[in-house]
Amino acid sequence: MAQYRAERLGQEILRFVSETLQFEMRDPRLHLASITRVEVSKDLRHAKVYVSAVTPEDRDAAAQVLQGARGYLRKGLADRLTIHLTPELHFLADKSVVAGDNVLAMLRQLSPLDEIRDPHDSDFQ
Repeated sequence: MAQYRAERLGQEILRFVSETLQFEMRDPRLHLASITRVEVSKDLRHAKVYVSAVTPEDRDAAAQVLQGARGYLRKGLADRLTIHLTPELHFLADKSVVAGDNVLAMLRQLSPLDEIRDPHDSDFQ
């Protein structure tokens, strides 16, 4: 039950921060930033909010700006939610996109699929 509740709370935090980022915050460093995921601790006291952007510099800058605005965001979240304690927000640069790009680059270095031979082919030796 607690895991389900943490997931629901994470979805609500993601929705709220994304909407606030899009409609209320006017900092130019947040122009192309987006919230990719939220991980809420089991005790619901802490939430890691992952931020992504086009370039690594923009991603780090956006995470830093949001970290500075976390009090404002937490207050808005507290006004929106009906829970006893509002989680402490921690904004982190999402590096999973970079990791995914690295995996794709490694896959591109492998031989193309059409060079792989089928063992059931009559020309296979």
